[in-house]
Amino acid sequence: MNIELLDVIRTASQGRWDGCIRVTQESTCVGQIFVQNGKVAWAVSKHQPENLGSFLWRLGYVTDTQLEVIRTIYAAGHGQKKLGAIVEECGFIARPLLRRGILLHTRAAIRAMSTVKEAQVSLVPGNFVADEEVLFEVAEILPTDVNAETEPDETSDSFKLWSIRGIENDILTRFADIQGYLGSAVYTSDGAVLTAHVSARAVDPVVLGVFLATAMEGLARAVAVTRVSTDGSLTLRQDTGWLVARWVDNLRQHMIAVITDQNADPAAACQVLSDRTAEIHDWISGHATPDRFRVLMKNLLLQVESEEEAVSTVRIALRERLRQLRKRHAPLPTVERYKKALEQVGAGNLEDAIRILEWDERSIEAS
Repeated sequence: MNIELLDVIRTASQGRWDGCIRVTQESTCVGQIFVQNGKVAWAVSKHQPENLGSFLWRLGYVTDTQLEVIRTIYAAGHGQKKLGAIVEECGFIARPLLRRGILLHTRAAIRAMSTVKEAQVSLVPGNFVADEEVLFEVAEILPTDVNAETEPDETSDSFKLWSIRGIENDILTRFADIQGYLGSAVYTSDGAVLTAHVSARAVDPVVLGVFLATAMEGLARAVAVTRVSTDGSLTLRQDTGWLVARWVDNLRQHMIAVITDQNADPAAACQVLSDRTAEIHDWISGHATPDRFRVLMKNLLLQVESEEEAVSTVRIALRERLRQLRKRHAPLPTVERYKKALEQVGAGNLEDAIRILEWDERSIEAS
């Protein structure tokens, strides 16, 4: 472990420094850590086996098709746009989940740099633009074996993963007052974790998300078939306690879940979820689901040097967006707009496609 590198990172943080921490071996740069106001924005290492896109795919955060879209757009832009920005603008990953993915990828890069033998560390002052919501404190990004003071002993792996909480899951700390509370999480309808807050005894929120997505979808189908009115909630008794969950929005795109022990009152937990659903919905709308997809597609059609490359890239991305919209039961006018844009791209009518991609969705919803 390169203690010098870890000391330099801490010093840069304490001094609220701006610039790049460069790691070299025999005059060859093997990695860089970009710092803004003492916080780490991102890191890259030659000894890291996969880029952010491949890393997110391996974690199950994006599908094969989505990874293809990300890579194609990145190549079409000649690497001028960061992979993380492309992922978010395509709407494949909500911001809290993307932040978690970048955090884990950054940790892996720093760990790779810290194990390089006879490496030299230098500071290169400079300024660059970084997203304030995707900046990491030193305690979040240092390898866990040199940051053990932040992790209680004899706790679950799940707790270790989610114990260092950033702004992405502060919204959940208010659920900790529920009697018998073990953990809570916000999920997409696919079961992907947007954010989680767990006690040392809680189950893995990632595993729970996959199960919960299946159970909630089954509930939705049952209600649709029987026409039974429901508030969109689900209460299940487990061997170790209770699981209470409910949809956050009418389109069933997101859900919130709370896990408690056997001594808890599930009805009380369900009431707390009901009381705070609007707050969770506002948080998701403001922080988790920014949508700049149309702007990204329009810019690709306008700026890419090769028209054939642009058409292929946008066609793949639009098909994936339509798949997502249909799965989430999006409003019909929105689906139809994307269908028309895809038809125009396929027919080579790029100007018409651009005009369709410029629409204001707020006017559609109001009509």
